[in-house]
Amino acid sequence: MRVVHLTSAHTADDIRIYHREVKSLANSGFDVSIIAPGDENDLSIKKIKVPVFFFKKSSNRAERFFLGSLRLLRLVLSIKADIYHFHDPDLIPIGVILKLLGKRVIYDVHENYPKDILTKHWIARPLRGFVSRFVNLIEVLSSKLFDAIIAATPAIAKRFPAPKTLIIQNFPILDEAAFIQPSTSYIDRSDQVIYVGSISEVRGIKEMVKAIEILNNSLSEENFVKLLLLGKFESERLFDEVSSLPGWKYVEFLGWKSRDVVEQFLLNSKLGLVIFHPAPNYIDSQPNKLFEYMAAGLPVVASDFPLWREIIKAINAGLLVDPLSPVEIAEAMKRILTNPQAAELMGKSGKRAVLEKYNWSAEEEKLLALYGRLTR
Repeated sequence: MRVVHLTSAHTADDIRIYHREVKSLANSGFDVSIIAPGDENDLSIKKIKVPVFFFKKSSNRAERFFLGSLRLLRLVLSIKADIYHFHDPDLIPIGVILKLLGKRVIYDVHENYPKDILTKHWIARPLRGFVSRFVNLIEVLSSKLFDAIIAATPAIAKRFPAPKTLIIQNFPILDEAAFIQPSTSYIDRSDQVIYVGSISEVRGIKEMVKAIEILNNSLSEENFVKLLLLGKFESERLFDEVSSLPGWKYVEFLGWKSRDVVEQFLLNSKLGLVIFHPAPNYIDSQPNKLFEYMAAGLPVVASDFPLWREIIKAINAGLLVDPLSPVEIAEAMKRILTNPQAAELMGKSGKRAVLEKYNWSAEEEKLLALYGRLTR
């Protein structure tokens, strides 16, 4: 059976798309391809073990939505597949066309997009409510056509018809979790804290940089702590703002790195940060980075959201904070960094939870069962 995974917003080597779903399908005998924006000369893409079809993504949103969608549709239709599995809401029109042509179509919903729109700076504030309701309507109506909806979290799943909706969560793969083994004891790791992922205001970048300054002001000069940032800034404007903050002198900005490099930085760090703002789309989210920090044996400092509290506090894997308070974030980091024995126990507790519960094995079984039903 030939399968195409289609994305307009993610790279071909996206963790959920390629490293989780596509690899699982390919290992089970499916003939899988990926359609994604990008450049075939990208070295990271050369590591992908399935065919990838690239298209050029316009920087202009209007052009991308109209002309870009037409060009993308031609590419999609040129690849004859049994199942089309798409990952972004702007691809819904293509999904509908594929379904009308008699194809089997899966919509994989990574986020609560109507809520996410409420925080988009590029949409005029008075229009956000209207756009949010419109996207919600399109998603709900089109979902009735598709063969299946895959939701990344239980909260997302509630928005779609229960009989055809499946929850497949972003948990680490056990082989990866087993690979990320601490080579040194916690106390011998470098004095650094780490954040991995997209860097934006709503994901707490300003609070993290302010907190690292507050933390270091409370420590002696010879014991200063670095903040490692591995990811891409949302905009040059935000980078300019953040890099002008006094706390930036304690930051090591490394940009985007491949997974194997990220793993090595995780191994040598003392805690992971997930300081998302209480935006509607984040309160019920389950960030991939949270579970990857835990898989790496790192204690976490995370936003005090009800769902995250259920996960972190129940297993004592870290500390919860008000994400809008740099002082509280700094205090939590200091509590962990100055109590290495307790920190190591937190890290081990989080890792054990990943190995026993929060891992990809059960999610993979659900994915393969869904494909089995669609191919019968």
